[in-house]
Amino acid sequence: MKPSEQFKGAKGIRNNHGRLQKGFMPTILIVDDDIAIRKLLERHLRKKQYQVAFAENGREAIKQINYQHIDLVLMDLQMPIMDGISATLAIRESFKPNLLPIIILSAAGDKEKWIRALQAGANDFVSKPYHRSELLARIETNLTLSALTHELIKKEQIAEQELLLAGEVQKAILPQSLDFAGFNIESLYRPSAHLGGDFFDAFEVDNQLITLIGDVSGHGTSAALIMSAAKSLFHSLGHSIKKMDTLLTAVNQHLCEMLGDSGLFITLVLAAFSPDDGKIEFCSAGHNTVFLVRRKQLYPLTSTGTALGWDKKSTWEVTHLQLQSGDLLYLYTDGLVEVKDQMEQQLGLQPLREILALGLSPLELLQKTFQRSQDFCGGNFDDDITIFVVQKI
Repeated sequence: MKPSEQFKGAKGIRNNHGRLQKGFMPTILIVDDDIAIRKLLERHLRKKQYQVAFAENGREAIKQINYQHIDLVLMDLQMPIMDGISATLAIRESFKPNLLPIIILSAAGDKEKWIRALQAGANDFVSKPYHRSELLARIETNLTLSALTHELIKKEQIAEQELLLAGEVQKAILPQSLDFAGFNIESLYRPSAHLGGDFFDAFEVDNQLITLIGDVSGHGTSAALIMSAAKSLFHSLGHSIKKMDTLLTAVNQHLCEMLGDSGLFITLVLAAFSPDDGKIEFCSAGHNTVFLVRRKQLYPLTSTGTALGWDKKSTWEVTHLQLQSGDLLYLYTDGLVEVKDQMEQQLGLQPLREILALGLSPLELLQKTFQRSQDFCGGNFDDDITIFVVQKI
């Protein structure tokens, strides 16, 4: 039986002070072949409102644990059929020490066996003959630690579920359709965790295709929130501000106010495509090199300004390009080329250049470049990866 199944009734068994909540009585399993000791322990435990279960040896103890909910085990060492150390080893195959505490009860001269029991996974030990107050104090302490651990696991599970949901929401706000007249567009988005700081977008304004790809510094929740805010700013301001450099300036001022002195920033590429004449207005805010691919020839387009979120006074130059039929722009975030192998060596740009020069379609380029990165790092991505390919038809 799984630990979670055994422990399913344990939620909320302690209040904030570690005391037992009213109405809850933990069940303690007494494992001892001496009936007199079992009855003595039972009397002490029932006075403290504990429920009690019994086993005469380790094998019976395992059956009891699989049969009913047990919160703590009091285990003798020397017993027939299966001794305490063997039973502890068997229990630990299914239950971690912080989820089902085991307290060893044995004679004071068995110190070597105590050590072996602790190595086998016991949490604590009390020597026989035991002092009632000491035994009860150790039981209370171990139950409290177990309950707190269980609550922590529960909170972590809830947080994990919330991150999964947030990740799905984040993916949902990215473009679901990239079907624009005059262009063949492919994209890939792979966050390194449930939430990522990479983003891309594509939307039409006045018969122009506006595209952007960005990378927020950092990872996790903070990067994801900034990503969502930046995407919203570009989408809202991009419908009223037509010039690329002016749009970047406006978004940057908002981001500087939002980010303050956090040290976070965004690198980004913003481009406006005209489907009729193939003209592009292009700005890069501290982003890595973008490649224009024309008949297997590569033309690197480097950054024209600083990252967003650093300085309200930052400005950007606009690069003007003329696309021909079949030309494509390959945009990506640095996670694609900064992956590392087992020797901590980075992939770098050269493998990307070699693939881009093969003259592949946008989808083939996307698949092949991502696969190259994945093979290099063995699938161990430390950063988000986004690829965005736009080809003029």
